[in-house]
Amino acid sequence: MKILTADQLFGLMNEWGKQTKPFVFLIDAFASKGIVEEKDQSGNHILYKTHLHSNAPNVVHLSKLNMWDIHPVSFHSYYGGFNRVITHIQRGDSFLLNYTQPTRVETNLTLEELFYTSQARYKVHLKGVFTCFSPETFVTISNEGIIASYPMKGTAGVATHSAEQ
Repeated sequence: MKILTADQLFGLMNEWGKQTKPFVFLIDAFASKGIVEEKDQSGNHILYKTHLHSNAPNVVHLSKLNMWDIHPVSFHSYYGGFNRVITHIQRGDSFLLNYTQPTRVETNLTLEELFYTSQARYKVHLKGVFTCFSPETFVTISNEGIIASYPMKGTAGVATHSAEQ
């Protein structure tokens, strides 16, 4: 697994896209670096499961969950951030925000076991690094080449664009 710069990552994704080669990719929140692997090779580093596709084995041995302690941010910290969000919305800086806060979790499960345990519709596991899951669909591509994007939390109608445009 090699971490690529944004230019390398997007260049390879564009090249493989033109070749209609299936691939799996992960990009950091700043779109400055990421990983891209051919779909058939991704199981070496990246496990994923959606409602349509998966490279994760169906049968795995999981530890029994016997420890699950959560440590959310304090109410004071959360409330301060919430008030900042409200201020920005009232000033017109934004009309939609997804305010999240980190929550430290202590568990006896590994990141990979969390991947398999989660019932989320969409999930990914970068071996030894992180596990991420979400119940929400963000982007779909139909067999007819229609790309549909969905705003967070289902707050607006579906925007569609033809892949040929």
